[in-house]
Amino acid sequence: MNPLSVSSRLSNMTLDMLFIIEMLSILVVIFFIVTIKMECVKIGYDIYSLSKEIEVKKLQLQDVAEAHDEIVQPERLYKYAKSLDLHFPSPERVYRVE
Repeated sequence: MNPLSVSSRLSNMTLDMLFIIEMLSILVVIFFIVTIKMECVKIGYDIYSLSKEIEVKKLQLQDVAEAHDEIVQPERLYKYAKSLDLHFPSPERVYRVE
């Protein structure tokens, strides 16, 4: 065997192995890029759904705040107390504790 031909075969095998390794590394990089893109899209959809949920919660909070404001109006409380036959305490029965 000619040493030059053996060297040439080893060189070709090494080049083939390097080519295969390069192709595999490119495939791995592409796979990771696609996976990351898919995760970004999924996270985008999650963010969108959470923002919609936040808007719904804000509207619910506004409704509850309006109901609370309506319930605690002094005139309404006074009328409700009158309907239950409640009276203000007499001033001599009120004790202030400090």
